[in-house]
Amino acid sequence: MSVLRPTATDRAAASDLARRARTVLALPASAHLAVEDVEHLDAGDLALCDLAGVPTLGCPADSPLARAAAEGRGAVLTVTGGLADHPGLVTVVGRLRTLRVERCSCPCDDGERHVVRLEPRYVALELPGEARRRVPMAAFSSPEHALNPGYLARALRHANTCHADLLRETLATATGRAPGEILTAEISGLTPSGLEVTWVDAAGAHRRGLAFPRTAADADDLALLMRGLLHVGLR
Repeated sequence: MSVLRPTATDRAAASDLARRARTVLALPASAHLAVEDVEHLDAGDLALCDLAGVPTLGCPADSPLARAAAEGRGAVLTVTGGLADHPGLVTVVGRLRTLRVERCSCPCDDGERHVVRLEPRYVALELPGEARRRVPMAAFSSPEHALNPGYLARALRHANTCHADLLRETLATATGRAPGEILTAEISGLTPSGLEVTWVDAAGAHRRGLAFPRTAADADDLALLMRGLLHVGLR
């Protein structure tokens, strides 16, 4: 009996489908989680992120989700994409597991939060105007999709929100100005190969594209290259 092997076209189609699904998961506009034997679960209280193709969620230690993960219950996660040019609806079916317990010294809570993972067993993607399609698990979990458009957009948003002061200071040093003279600054574009910086000072608006010394291999490598470029590349 002959065995049908995937063609290059089949593999390319599976990879494209997986990339689209990972993009939706990496930057969701909304999400809903249904858990086995749990009647009510407020998804608005969950901190959802994508960890190498595995949805992870943060929750209080005494929450129904934390208990469900400890018991390894089944769950269905549906996610709507948050990028206008990468729409879609992803469905992930799997089993909940406790990934780790985080402890905090803040007096405002009980000091403990659980990080839960949903181990995917089935993933499907529904694009606007198209039927739902199953995403091959091997393609979905492939490291080649680590730096998908959704993740890059999320990383760019994080950099501009959490490191704006550092960017202004770096630009001030690079341009010979005082930090207060840099009125606004942001990373306006990010790819695995480099980034684009825009800023406004007394002389007007400026834009500069900066290439990484190599193409980023994964999320950790991208963070390393971004730090190196912003600290050194602008000088």
